[in-house]
Amino acid sequence: MIVHQLIELGCQYFCLAPGSRSAPLVQALASETRAQAIVCHDERSLGFFALGIAKATQKPTVIIVTSGTAVANLFPAVVEASQALVPLIILSADRPQELRALGGNQTIDQNHIFGRYARAFVDLPEEAPAEYVQNQVQELYLRSMHPTPGPVQINCPFREPFEQSSKQFSGLRSATRSYPATKILNPHRLQSLHERLRIAQSGTVVVGHLRSPAEQKSVLQVIERLGWPAVCDISSGLRLLKHPLLRHDRQFDHVRPDLLLQIGGRLTLKATHQWLHSLKGTTHFYLDPWLENQDPWLTVTDRFECDLEWFSEHCPVLPNSGQMFEVVETTLAKNDEEAWLARCVSQINWKDRVLFAGTSLPIRYLDRYGSAGSEIPWVVSNRGASGIDGIISTAAGLALGCGKALVLLCGDMTFLHDVNGLSLLKNLSVPLLIVLVNNRGNGIFKSLPIANSGQEIFERYFQTPHDYSLNKASELYGVSHWTTRSRTEFSERYQTSIANNLSGVLEFQTT
Repeated sequence: MIVHQLIELGCQYFCLAPGSRSAPLVQALASETRAQAIVCHDERSLGFFALGIAKATQKPTVIIVTSGTAVANLFPAVVEASQALVPLIILSADRPQELRALGGNQTIDQNHIFGRYARAFVDLPEEAPAEYVQNQVQELYLRSMHPTPGPVQINCPFREPFEQSSKQFSGLRSATRSYPATKILNPHRLQSLHERLRIAQSGTVVVGHLRSPAEQKSVLQVIERLGWPAVCDISSGLRLLKHPLLRHDRQFDHVRPDLLLQIGGRLTLKATHQWLHSLKGTTHFYLDPWLENQDPWLTVTDRFECDLEWFSEHCPVLPNSGQMFEVVETTLAKNDEEAWLARCVSQINWKDRVLFAGTSLPIRYLDRYGSAGSEIPWVVSNRGASGIDGIISTAAGLALGCGKALVLLCGDMTFLHDVNGLSLLKNLSVPLLIVLVNNRGNGIFKSLPIANSGQEIFERYFQTPHDYSLNKASELYGVSHWTTRSRTEFSERYQTSIANNLSGVLEFQTT
């Protein structure tokens, strides 16, 4: 009944890992033809795969796992989903109440296991009227999306023999229709905002993470209506669009506006945060549909909870300020191969193709060195908690959910953290090309003060160099793998892979 109800509510994708106690849920799913089921043997990878699907669809993805540490293995993905406002519904199988905390095999305390990272939790009774279970499932479905999207957990107790626990329910009532409020500004607040935008002498737009191409289109319309220059984060995708109002380098310390309008989610670069901090005292508006607290320097003066598409249609059209930004590409250092690689990766036609940026150095290099083009790429990254785990799995889920070809740029340590994610590529009907930067260790630590701690300490405890043959991991999962060692070799192979929509791993070994 639980699975049936979630499908009735609109859930399409169910991600599951094999397990005994979750058998009733799996059997119920197997009898359904209206949902797509994906199986993964690694629960941690499974969680991130579901996360990627939900990022693409903007709808809850359902995860089914058995009891015990299978549930705990979802924690990293749950944290990322919570921080990044991504809806997930976790169905965790469990023992009945009276059989818990007795030392039974594969038993842990699953109640509220995700703590404050879950938007809601319910421990269903083993026996209850069907209407009550329906009500609880529907309530958590809604809580996964409103008022703030995120993960929820439904703990499902089953008694042996499990085959008898999968009985079908008949005569269930239809789901209660719900109508979440549209997030718009009341007329008085909108008029006040218009007036304050009109009197600004030198306004600037700051754009953070945007969750979909629809949000990109809306924010670009806001920028054009205001006629203000915009500083765009790489995670907005607008950073890689050639447009006279968009800033394409990171030398903007001299930009001193009298009003800031910040739109979207988290910002990536430390330099942008420092610039905002230097403007403390400037009128700083923050506009976002979920009203995230994206204010690490405590500089925001006014917050507006508002749907971006609605605001783009109600944003005032101002006389062009003439503060145009030139399209300036940051100069590449001759020996900086990773910066060159980021620019090379960015210089393709992004129409009907998605760019997934690895969390550590890749997203920073793309932000600083990516080349602007005529298309707006949808740029996605796990920047909620900014972990490097589960990146391949998330990218695979995203490709499945959006049905578009995808390029993932990641480092070797990120790759090693999620090699099991390679197993998910077989589920995809669209190409996923993993551009793998192999610098044989944690390259990001070279840019931090810890790099000055002494070569021996730095290499052993922070950079953690390795000599693994990464192509062997791809071979294990039957994934194509190409290794390149020069810029010419990589560029030719990359262009060929893009032109022919190839899937696999394209490794670039830095010198």
